[in-house]
Amino acid sequence: MTEPLIAVGRALGGHGIRGEVRVRLDNETSSLLAELDAIYVGGSSGEAAPRQYRLEAARPAPRGWVLRLAGITDRNGADELAGRELLVEERWLPPVAEGEYYYRSLIGLSVHDVQGNRLGEVVDLFDNGASDVLVIDRDGREVLIPFVDALVPEVLIAEGRLVVDPPDGLLDP
Repeated sequence: MTEPLIAVGRALGGHGIRGEVRVRLDNETSSLLAELDAIYVGGSSGEAAPRQYRLEAARPAPRGWVLRLAGITDRNGADELAGRELLVEERWLPPVAEGEYYYRSLIGLSVHDVQGNRLGEVVDLFDNGASDVLVIDRDGREVLIPFVDALVPEVLIAEGRLVVDPPDGLLDP
């Protein structure tokens, strides 16, 4: 494992009795699994690192995918993977379109207002169902800013910063 691993979904458990594993991807429309030779499955609390599995077969199924992983030969082995993250090497991720970003690209960006004042740093990002939400560390206090064009007019990944235009009072202590 020489490059970063990126979480793309989660193992749900066994499918049938021959060791196939049901999985759900974070991006339900992705066909990424059909292109891979190997996948990593996140370790349990007793394992220090994710384990790599050769991907023998992958097929779409209702509400996810079904995988056949080398070395997993029965339902018990497949069920042991339930709840663990699926990870892929970063190079396998498709490029993003202009104006789109992988969450991991935004973590650590410096946050500035439209006047150029530094406000804090992006420490997390999550989807609340209506939009993505940036979690900004503002001097030890978390501030949530919806990641929408009206409030985040510029994302400058190469410069390591993004610009926000929050409504009055949003950043007040």
